[in-house]
Amino acid sequence: MVESITLMNADIIPVYSSKDADILHYRKGLIAFYETEDYSQYADYFLNKQIERIHEIGK
Repeated sequence: MVESITLMNADIIPVYSSKDADILHYRKGLIAFYETEDYSQYADYFLNKQIERIHEIGK
């Protein structure tokens, strides 16, 4: 929920997916950030979901 609020405050559509693969990637990124303080996997998840959304809109 925090991510959604942050994205909405930046005028970005929040990312949401109920696909198991997406949830797994999200959790892996979150755990990697927690364990290493490296947020690149976490950020990549959100960037990739936004890119997917843009492609879907463009169809």
